[in-house]
Amino acid sequence: MISKFAIKRIVISFFLSICMCALGGCETVSEEPTEITFIHGWGSTEADHVAMRQIYSDFEKENPDIHLNMISMPTNREMIRLVEDMITTGNIPDVIFTAGEGKDGIYSFMRNNNMLVDLMPYINADEAFQDSISPIITNTWTTEDGKLFTATDVLILSGGYWYNRDIFEQAGIREVPGSWEEFYQVLETVNDWALQNNPSVEAIRPSFDAYMYMADNYFVEKGVLTEGTPLPLSTQNLSDVLDLWNTVHSYENVNYRNFSYRDEAALFNDNKLAIFINGVWGASMIDPKIKAGYALLPHDEIQSISYQSADLGYLLGNSKNEKKIEAGVRFLKYMLSEEVQKRIILETQQMPSNPNIVISDYYGTLERFSIAVEKVQLAGRRIEIPSMVLTQSQRETIENNMNAFFLEKITKEEFVDLIEQAVG
Repeated sequence: MISKFAIKRIVISFFLSICMCALGGCETVSEEPTEITFIHGWGSTEADHVAMRQIYSDFEKENPDIHLNMISMPTNREMIRLVEDMITTGNIPDVIFTAGEGKDGIYSFMRNNNMLVDLMPYINADEAFQDSISPIITNTWTTEDGKLFTATDVLILSGGYWYNRDIFEQAGIREVPGSWEEFYQVLETVNDWALQNNPSVEAIRPSFDAYMYMADNYFVEKGVLTEGTPLPLSTQNLSDVLDLWNTVHSYENVNYRNFSYRDEAALFNDNKLAIFINGVWGASMIDPKIKAGYALLPHDEIQSISYQSADLGYLLGNSKNEKKIEAGVRFLKYMLSEEVQKRIILETQQMPSNPNIVISDYYGTLERFSIAVEKVQLAGRRIEIPSMVLTQSQRETIENNMNAFFLEKITKEEFVDLIEQAVG
């Protein structure tokens, strides 16, 4: 039998041990955070890039048990090249944000080699996660066997361009053009006015991305890009697009194509460009001092046209490590949550993909962006389309040969042939 004295000693010892722990005398074993590698192309110094990187970094504050090893590439193309190098050596990143790039490259390769996580089981198991996924994403990217390997935090709401109201007014342009012929007339009017009054002003100088944007708009109008699976491009489709590009280019003051959308935005912000070809997300690139309006791209139909799409977005690498996969899923849930989606619209002026976000709530806060969104949403025909019809190889072929085409070093027929051959 234990004596009262012995019991007293036990109690005192227990009490002292608690005190020692309170004073730091006890060591506790804490589990190391799960580290996931995340690669993206938001690596430049532009305001929206900085904002997105901050949103990404803030994930760790809410998830201290996860360490986000973030690799920020300055452009999407450099990001794609890095990912290609990694996956060909079997080094699979845990999370990749593709920004629409790599459908025929890394996405196809990783999907065919069981390198991607199927999101459907996680979506079906979490009602809040399920509610945050836009139907446009599932309609576009769900496979025939019911799997989903990508989701994006923003939608592409397209079909318009920005114009400088002051330049239009000074050149005597009172209405935005409706047809392509009217659009060409506006370009000619601006150039004529600039020649006499302000030679530093140009009517238009599209970047490569802007030319591709115009092509997508044309494909929508002609029914090549429709709701569902894109139709095959015909030789006539390509020939017509090259005619369109050539006509627009004839109003440019330069022949070279070493010109990015950032250069295009810079000219627009310097009051040296009348038309800046870009989607609603271009609002964040435009200086608040510029009197910018938004109009839908020309069309030859009675109704105006706009389109929305869910590009290839986040990919979760199938590392076979359950902790890493779960951490990647939590990161995707974070990016699609209402709190983060509201930050995306306020801080980057992109169209959030979460269907629970009401854009009209931001009309007073983001006037320029909201007006542009409204223009697109009020189009006579608003089409939900899949990802773009041109393959990555075709886009690269176009970019590599566009300048030669404009300089008449290759014929339209030769250019069409090169594009048709670059199907892989």
